[in-house]
Amino acid sequence: MISIPVLLILTVVINCGRLPKLTLVDQFVLSYGGLRGTIAFSLLLSLDEDLFPMKRMYFTATVLVILFTNFIMVGVAWLSSTETKNVHI
Repeated sequence: MISIPVLLILTVVINCGRLPKLTLVDQFVLSYGGLRGTIAFSLLLSLDEDLFPMKRMYFTATVLVILFTNFIMVGVAWLSSTETKNVHI
């Protein structure tokens, strides 16, 4: 829960000296991505589209990986943790 306010504060600090600025949509994706997703998404944003003509494909793949790891893997972890709590020894 603390990561979202920290992300918003750090984005304001980072945007003071950064071009292009991180938008609210970028901040939303970063907040859901966790640390690995945040690093991957930030590196993706720093790519020059002239040098990487497939940047849009990388963007789609990065967002899908972030969504998969957050929703599917967290759901699996939650289900496995609730199943182990119901086991009586």
